[in-house]
Amino acid sequence: MKNWRKHLLSPYVVMSIAAIAYIIKFCLKYGVGQWVNSPALIADGYHNFADLIEVGLVMFFGIYLGNKPRSAEYPMGRKRLESIIVLGIGIALVVLAYDTTTKSLSGLISLWPNLDESIRPHLPSFIFPPVENPIISESAFIGVLCAAGISAIISMIIGRYEIVCGKKAGMVSLIADGQETISDGKIEIAAFIGFLSKFGLIFLFGSTFPIAIPIIGGIIEYALGLFVAYLVIKTAWEILGNAFHVLLAKSIGTNKVETIRAIVKKIPGIRAVTDITSFSDGHTATCLISVETAASSKAHRPLWRTIKKQVKEYLSQFEEFMGQTVHVYFQQPEYPFMREAQALILDNDGREMNSPTIESATHMRIYDMDGEHHRLRAVDIKIKNLPLSEFIDLIQYKSIKSVFVFTGSDEERRSCEHVGIHYELNTLIRPYIHSRLNSAHL
Repeated sequence: MKNWRKHLLSPYVVMSIAAIAYIIKFCLKYGVGQWVNSPALIADGYHNFADLIEVGLVMFFGIYLGNKPRSAEYPMGRKRLESIIVLGIGIALVVLAYDTTTKSLSGLISLWPNLDESIRPHLPSFIFPPVENPIISESAFIGVLCAAGISAIISMIIGRYEIVCGKKAGMVSLIADGQETISDGKIEIAAFIGFLSKFGLIFLFGSTFPIAIPIIGGIIEYALGLFVAYLVIKTAWEILGNAFHVLLAKSIGTNKVETIRAIVKKIPGIRAVTDITSFSDGHTATCLISVETAASSKAHRPLWRTIKKQVKEYLSQFEEFMGQTVHVYFQQPEYPFMREAQALILDNDGREMNSPTIESATHMRIYDMDGEHHRLRAVDIKIKNLPLSEFIDLIQYKSIKSVFVFTGSDEERRSCEHVGIHYELNTLIRPYIHSRLNSAHL
């Protein structure tokens, strides 16, 4: 049972079923159109044939190419191909709405012959198309009703099926094609009701009210057409808006980005969030997050997993984001270059103690410091019997800003401060090496 359900939700199966449905609709409308000699019904059949070609485009570009994995040539994948297909579907809906609107307006005006004769000669046919008023028998009437009714039912079922499966798979092209199919169904429902009201009233009451009944039936038919055109253009506006947002990489929203920044900043080990770039790729939210951490490269993977998990959990709360993609980039802090030195006495056994002065020191321990006064690494330099003037030259060359001794001397203090180096007293020997991870309190 689960396998059947899985197969039915497969995008390829969905579009194959949609293709079969369009073939049935084409054959039905074309056949009935030829039978009753209705150019409008035949043209609608060709419209369904065009939908069949559209299904092929969605399958190839939207499903096959759009879901190929990322590569060196396409590091962000080919998902936006779907948006190009969606853009085409949106434009097709605009054309469909325009065609329905012009035909409905032209039909409404044709109900009043004097008004029609004064307007029609001055407007081109693509704005004011000719109106067809076929005279059909009762048997043909039933055939047309069946064709319109069956087509409408097929369109509504297939369209809903495509939308459900598209949301399940996170495929915007499948959702957009489903929305277009439902729009076709709405037009077919309007045609069914309009045809039923127009010719049904004529068959029932045409002989009693030969003038009023055709006008009433026509008003119902064409008013429904205008209403459906409004619904179609509304759907087209939504589809086109979503497609443009994806193609132009619109942000997921300032408030959401700031919330993500706060979430990531609270994660232990993250010093700062330097940048967040976000955009919605159809129904998938994509976030490119750059963070600053003093952690070693070994700690990057656990941090990456934590950031990815927490950001995805936050984005999954929003219905418009059926999928979430998070990329994390790590940066090491840029530490201001600073060094400190400590005067030490080291004996042959490796024991060490603070030197009272620079003059009595055997070694100088130099510490590299970061901007938050954390010691990153240290090295010992032998300075035994080194004259004070040469020591001053050495610490200037090593870019040392502070020198620590145990008791100190006035001469050494004056010499250091003369060249801008702090001369300070210190009773403790600082640890020899601090790892960057520990010194950053991670």
